[in-house]
Amino acid sequence: MVLKRYGDQYIAKHGTRMTAQQKKVLYAAMMSAAAQALQQAATNPRHVGVNETGFTSVLHTWGRDLVYHPHVHVVVPAGGIDAGGVWQSSRASVFVPEQILERLFRGKLKDKLRSESFFDSIPDDVWKGRFVVDSEAVGSGEFAVAYLAPYVMRGAV
Repeated sequence: MVLKRYGDQYIAKHGTRMTAQQKKVLYAAMMSAAAQALQQAATNPRHVGVNETGFTSVLHTWGRDLVYHPHVHVVVPAGGIDAGGVWQSSRASVFVPEQILERLFRGKLKDKLRSESFFDSIPDDVWKGRFVVDSEAVGSGEFAVAYLAPYVMRGAV
């Protein structure tokens, strides 16, 4: 599964005006919110129903066109370990439905940023708007890793 968290309206319109410290806080919050959303969704028996799952995350701060566009890519195995220590596979088509991850991610990101000094400058519409989550099965994951490798090895300067 590849989870993409694209820059919301605030980040797209105001992100370049954020201080370096604010960006550092935002990036950490995005990575943490993505991880917590995946873990929480995976524990729900309606989705995967496991106690533990693993994943690899990559934070991108720029799009392919070199425009500021912070988002998170996550590669997740198709399942996890249940309470009895047994592997449980997720659905073949998707790890967790996109709508579930979108709601969880948005809520967790908002909660993490709520105590920050710049939170009040984020328009309320941002939290009501859609956060794009693109979840798709990528087979063995080789394609996803091959896609992400150039970005990890030689990012935008």
